Amino acid sequence: MTSPNSNSLKAAAKVSIGLLLVLLIGSIVFWKERMLFSDASYIVFRIINNGELQLQVGRYGAFVTQVFPYVASKLHLPLGTVLLLYSLSFNLFYLFVGVLLYRMRQYALTVVLALYVTLYVSDTYFWTNNEVHQGIAWMLLDFGLLQFLYEKWQSNGKRFLFISLPLFALLTFIAIYTHPLVMLSFGFLWVFFLWSKQGFFSTRLSIIYAFFVIFICVSKFFASQNNWYDGGFIHNITHTTLPAILKTFRSELAQDFWHNGFTNYWLLWVIFITGFIFLLLRKKLGLFAYTVLSCVLYFMLICLVFYPSKAFYIESEWMSLSILGSVAFVYFFVPSVMSYRAVVIVFLIIYAVRIGYIIHASETFADRLSFLEQVHHKMKKEKINKLIVSDEDPGLEDRLLLTWGLPYETILFSALNHDVPTKTMSYLKADVIEKYQATSERNCLISNFGPFCSQDINPDYFRLDTSSPYEIRNLKEITVNEHE
Repeated sequence: MTSPNSNSLKAAAKVSIGLLLVLLIGSIVFWKERMLFSDASYIVFRIINNGELQLQVGRYGAFVTQVFPYVASKLHLPLGTVLLLYSLSFNLFYLFVGVLLYRMRQYALTVVLALYVTLYVSDTYFWTNNEVHQGIAWMLLDFGLLQFLYEKWQSNGKRFLFISLPLFALLTFIAIYTHPLVMLSFGFLWVFFLWSKQGFFSTRLSIIYAFFVIFICVSKFFASQNNWYDGGFIHNITHTTLPAILKTFRSELAQDFWHNGFTNYWLLWVIFITGFIFLLLRKKLGLFAYTVLSCVLYFMLICLVFYPSKAFYIESEWMSLSILGSVAFVYFFVPSVMSYRAVVIVFLIIYAVRIGYIIHASETFADRLSFLEQVHHKMKKEKINKLIVSDEDPGLEDRLLLTWGLPYETILFSALNHDVPTKTMSYLKADVIEKYQATSERNCLISNFGPFCSQDINPDYFRLDTSSPYEIRNLKEITVNEHE
């Protein structure tokens, strides 16, 4: 096969680095839209107030982004700076990995990373905290470093083994433990590289490394069964039935996939088909069958485990298809067929189109910001510091995508506006309001996860009102009229 270090791939990698830089700039432009949404608000609020990283369900690779708001808050930097740095940290990490891969001459992996963060991305660009993305970046860095060290020291097997094996074991652990879905992409790429005789992966020595991968994957699988979040998804796999498997192609999630695949993510299909046809024309039938079968199995697995959801969430679960479906295009078609100039033009078009979809998706999150501003204006006008809106209107969930994070989003928004005391609003069901005695509670922030008491709140950033209980309102009472 054509070398993955060809001039065409180098050109594609350069354009891909440019794309990662543009996404980094976007993380600065849209920092409020990204940080005042759900998980990001929750995580940064807890980092500031607990004074420690918030690595949920053992997803250790997330430390690389959480360290930014952690250090910033320890330095007592302004809240806006803390949030801006957190927003920036995700894309800075992807850019850092992309640049490292490029510097190690792993151009194909640089392109794969850029395609991963664009081909099946629109709304999910604004939902930063699904750790699968950090896990994928760790994985690609892992593969790239392994291949780079092999190319550098293949003539000195002992030195290569002594340096690369510990690094590989560490990075593999971080990548796979950061999110269970990384196991699927990891296994697929390993076999793809082995089948296509990619450097290190075609050597007998790779068998030793493969055992490390298998051990870590098995360990992660059993660990995931026992945590509160991943356990339910694993249960859907281990307790499935043949009829359920056969129904995946007709499921509601499958129909959603086909519809959106042609209205939003159609470039992914173009790349899929181009790469697959090229494998057929080059008579690489085994690799063709393996790649197609892997995509089908991944599709079925996602349909078994997950359910139709908002675009920001379900995109994150489908995004790994960008890797499975694009490697044939990147590793075979681009270096074999495309000229340097053609590569630059094609990849500029691909990335420009996908950036357009991301910008279009920003409207939804700008609308969320507008809602937070309206709530803040209403509370300030009526001198309300702590508010609970009773959960009686499902339309709010449609507008805001998620509502469980509102206590953290609103208190951060209020703190950004330098309110003293800091204002907060929760959106709770009646039984939760009763459970936490919100009508008489004075000293705590109330959310679906329970009370967060004032003595645990960092006074450098938040000043919770402890002199009055929550006010209970319905949604109409806190909606601002256009003429106000």
